[in-house]
Amino acid sequence: MNDLSTTAMQEATARHDFRFYSRKIFSAPNNRYYHEQRINAALLLTEKEPLQGAVADFFYGCWFDIPYDVNNLFTRIKDRLTPEAKQGFRDCIDKKSYIQRNSMLATRWSV
Repeated sequence: MNDLSTTAMQEATARHDFRFYSRKIFSAPNNRYYHEQRINAALLLTEKEPLQGAVADFFYGCWFDIPYDVNNLFTRIKDRLTPEAKQGFRDCIDKKSYIQRNSMLATRWSV
């Protein structure tokens, strides 16, 4: 019983952090720290869609960093993404495309 309530508390804390950093990103869309914290919170959620939305926002807001130093981040998240999303983000890392304002990689969790 304690494990279930601990898990539920961790999920609630992760959702709170995710929403908190979503609001921060809305005010400062190019702040890499906020994006990284939001992605970390999304990794703690059981759903995949918030993570994809957070990564899409990061790739859009911090597009100038994407080709240079996101391989460690991509290694951490790639197993939680759909194959289509994984390929879309990989194309951005490899400079084949960039996330646009309206992107198929964005989700309802994107800001």
